Order: sequence, then structure tokens, then C-alpha cells
Amino acid sequence: MERNFNILVDGQWGSTGKGMVSPWLCQQYGVTHLSTTNMPNAGHTAVIGDKKFVSKILPAGLLGKKCHVFIGPTAGFTIGRLFEEREQLQEQILSLEIHPRAVVVTEDHKKAEEDLSHLGSTKQGGGAALAAKILRGKDVRLAVDFDQLKPLISQGQDESLYSGDDRRMSDFLELVHEALDSGAIWLHEGAQGTDLSIDHGSHYPKCTSRQCTAMQMAADMGVKPRQIGSIWMVIRPYPIRVGGPSGGCYPDQEELTWGEVADRAGTSESMVEHTTVTGRERRVFSFSPTQVARAAMINGVDYIFLNFAQHIDYSIAGKNDPDELTPKVKRFVDKVEQATNVPVIALGTGPDSTKHVMRLRHEFVL
Repeated sequence: MERNFNILVDGQWGSTGKGMVSPWLCQQYGVTHLSTTNMPNAGHTAVIGDKKFVSKILPAGLLGKKCHVFIGPTAGFTIGRLFEEREQLQEQILSLEIHPRAVVVTEDHKKAEEDLSHLGSTKQGGGAALAAKILRGKDVRLAVDFDQLKPLISQGQDESLYSGDDRRMSDFLELVHEALDSGAIWLHEGAQGTDLSIDHGSHYPKCTSRQCTAMQMAADMGVKPRQIGSIWMVIRPYPIRVGGPSGGCYPDQEELTWGEVADRAGTSESMVEHTTVTGRERRVFSFSPTQVARAAMINGVDYIFLNFAQHIDYSIAGKNDPDELTPKVKRFVDKVEQATNVPVIALGTGPDSTKHVMRLRHEFVL
């Protein structure tokens, strides 16, 4: 059995730039199949040249390569946003398969989260929609309940193949395993971050409504453990949390200002960031070896992509030649590898998936 289901996870509290890394992996290694289980409280941004794609549902990796796409059963979305993203990337989508039990997020679900400000919630309705599915009540809305989604369920985009309400639940899994068994190069884009996991995260209840670990992502897609290939972890030198009361940090780190981050990088440029979904100014923290070591252990990580490397030393911003790696950044890479015992394969030095990747090592495959 081939181990060709590869996973991309976030090793901190989210927003490490998986949307930048996924198109790079897709281009470099000929990915043929992409999957996600995104909820509307997560957003991935991909940039290639003058093209930009902000994803809440579809995999950001599509901006880099045409692929078959699978949306898993623990995903949640609004129908309008799904079709908007599909329209934007229609030339990149070879086929689109949605699990019949993926949840559709409604305005009622969003209203149910209006009182969660004390948790730093994005209040996008994902948790409420997932809770409705778990409770199996009248307010749950599954993909299979909507006529406009049925052509995308179980038999791809060919509406003539859809035969009504008698579709077997196994069809989605059969398609996944047929592709894996036929040698598909698969990449699953994880959402949010390991430390936001409801069970294994760092600061309950300041967390999300589900698990954000590699094994959970494989389980969500119905993939056998022995089919899992490479697990990639994306991290950043100064991890962030969403603005507001979003929780604390590890004992070996401290909260910083964006001005302090800029000073440490040696630049007067503004580095202030805002979240993709809510637009809030992000909180930023110093690097924690404990945090990334724990995430590497939980996820069984094979390779690390260190994004936002220009925040360590701004002189490498926008560069992709490893000969231009500075001693300051090299020391940081060594620090990450010593903490995790996992090789740092590449650095991100800007937003562009093709222009701003500095590849340090070559001894890996998907």
C-alpha cells in the first residue's frame, strides 16, 4: 500500500501561511489531488504573481496547480462562498467532490455564536453548525440536503451520474481510496493550528471547536494510518493569535508588539497583521521552542517549512537564493531543528509561492 496521503499542518495557533506553502508543494511535486475540511473561521491566502486567492473552503493549493478536489465531512461552508470560490478557480478544478455530510453554515448558526466574544471567537458559525450536526437536531443542514450541491456529491460534477437519494455514503470514501490506490499524489491542507485544538491545544477554552492535528485530518478523510505519507508543519518565528481575549502563551515566550517584531528584524517597515476572516489586528508572541517541539511530537512531523523568515532578518525579504541566507536566520533554523529534531526544508520570505521560497534542503519527497 502506497503512503501517498500527505498532510500540511500548522504548528502554532494558526495563520502561519499554509496558503503560501500549499501552492509551492503542489507545483514542486506534481500534486494531483487536494482536500480540505475547512470551516469558515479559517482563511488561507495564496499569491502567485498578480493572482491572489483567499480561500475559506477550497484548497489554496489550487492557485498553483490543476487538481481534483475533495471537501471532507467535517468541513463547513456557506453555499454562496463555495460557488464564488469555484467560479474564481474553475479552470484549476479538474473535479470537485463534496462529502454529503459536510455541514452548510446558516445565518442562524452565526447568530448562535454572537455571545462567544469572551473566547476570541471569529463568530462565523462553524462551531454552531458542527454542534448541530453532533446533536442531530432540526437545525442541522448537510450538503446532501441542498439540491444545488447534489451534483457535487458522490459522483463529481457530472450531474447525469447522480441518481437521487439512494447514494451510498461509501461513495465518497471509495473515490478517495480509488485515487490513493491508483497512485495519486495527495495533499490535505489542514486548517487553523495545532494549538487551537479543542483537546490537544494549549489554552482551553480559548480554542476552536475541533481537533487540528494530522491524525485527525486523516481520520476525517477516511484514510488509513498506513496510507499517510509526509507530514509537513508550517511555523513562523513570531506566532500569532487573533485579536481580543484569545488566550495566553507558553512559559518560554512573551507577548510582543508589532513594533518590537520590526525592531528585531531590523526594519522600520510596518509589520502589523490583521486576520483574514475578522480583520482584527493579530496579537504576536516571541518564539517558543516548547510549542513547536510539542506540535512536532503530536503530529509526527517529517518536514518543517519556516514561513515569514524575513521577520527574523528583514534583509532576506523577497529572496529565494539560499546563498543569501544570513547568519541570523541560519541560527534560528538551527534552533528550530534542535527543538524538534525535524529538518527545516525551506523558508518563506514573502507572500508569493513561486518567487519567495528559499529552499534549504532537497532530501524529501511527497
